[in-house]
Amino acid sequence: MVTLFALEPQVVNDKQRALLAFICAGTSPEDPIRIMKGLFLFSKEGGVPQSMLYEFVPYSYGPCSFAIYDDLDYLVNEKAVERLMGSRWPRYVATERGKEMNSEFEKIHSEQAARLAEIRHWVDRHRFSDLLREVYTRFPDFATKSIFRG
Repeated sequence: MVTLFALEPQVVNDKQRALLAFICAGTSPEDPIRIMKGLFLFSKEGGVPQSMLYEFVPYSYGPCSFAIYDDLDYLVNEKAVERLMGSRWPRYVATERGKEMNSEFEKIHSEQAARLAEIRHWVDRHRFSDLLREVYTRFPDFATKSIFRG
């Protein structure tokens, strides 16, 4: 007999839940740089619980949170997110399991889930270079170590 406990969601903190909600809000796979920018913009909004916010530092493509890489790996291991190998960076897309896990977050934190979806759609509408320019213009302190000069 197969036990269902092995399939129970193991997302353990609000940051991972926000990350999963951001990924689930899109219909296409997303690269880690765009994920970072989306969660960075989310972190700059008022009224977001501190437990959902990543810490960001200036880095090669602007605001970066190295914890997001660890949490992406965790979500892949939990089969909530699938990693697709791209030509430059991997891309991430929610699995059916991830979408099911996210539905509980959406019920409990509907305002934050809706805002993450709005930010995801905004990020998706911008070309990579335009997205970086917009973030750098709004938050120049996070562009100080950028290798992007487009």
